[in-house]
Amino acid sequence: MDNEFNAFDGGVAEGGLRNTVQIKILLEYLLHALGGADRDTLVQAVTTNSLANYFETAQAIDELLQSGNIEQGDGGKCLLTGKGKDNLLELRNDLPFSVKETALKDAQLIAKRKKIQESNRARVNKTENGYEAVCTVRHGEENLMTVSLYAPDLPTALDFAQKFDDDPEKIYSQVLSAFYGKEENGNA
Repeated sequence: MDNEFNAFDGGVAEGGLRNTVQIKILLEYLLHALGGADRDTLVQAVTTNSLANYFETAQAIDELLQSGNIEQGDGGKCLLTGKGKDNLLELRNDLPFSVKETALKDAQLIAKRKKIQESNRARVNKTENGYEAVCTVRHGEENLMTVSLYAPDLPTALDFAQKFDDDPEKIYSQVLSAFYGKEENGNA
């Protein structure tokens, strides 16, 4: 493969991808490993640790769609086609292992966060005397916990909601620990 640096490399870390073919192979690798992903997850996975340039990554996705190596399914989820799988099998060894490992780990974390955010939501409501942040933890169709926090102003309520959205599992765990009289580290 021609390893000439033909991709814009602004913001790309040392050891990152500066070749458009390698960026495309990485995207195909992620789609294969994840069984599909939305465009935003792909871009974030490749750019979070500066493995490739944002614009080059977005363009590579467009080119993979146009060439038929990937397709968009229901809900905008990108899927690897048979053509894309063949391409990946032929060229997968052209990517550094560390790049594949880092991108996959980031993609899995991003996908997990999105799934948590889809089922656990915080919303802010105006009340007579201020605002409330209503935070709900769900498992499937079941509400596991709903907490309503008073806030005197909108920025405080939005801050509560954001902190919940950042890690609802942690907050749920801390509430359970408070009910059971255990400290955060699990000691009684």
